[in-house]
Amino acid sequence: MADTPSNLAEPAREWIATRVASGAWPDADAYLSELVAKDREEAEKLSALNAELDEGDASDTIEMSINEIFAVARQRNLRASA
Repeated sequence: MADTPSNLAEPAREWIATRVASGAWPDADAYLSELVAKDREEAEKLSALNAELDEGDASDTIEMSINEIFAVARQRNLRASA
């Protein structure tokens, strides 16, 4: 565990060391950088979702069925995950 940050609690240091030992990351910094990037991406998605919800709350009613709404949401999700 020599390459894990010493200011983290032992369970976190052990987890990071185990993940690095799996061979998927060259070192703790690479693992932590990937975690931060994923967290940032998720925060951006959540922010976009909240903005769309706010926009929907502020708008007038919509003339779409629930099935049409879900179809649009699925298409957006497919595009976002591509």
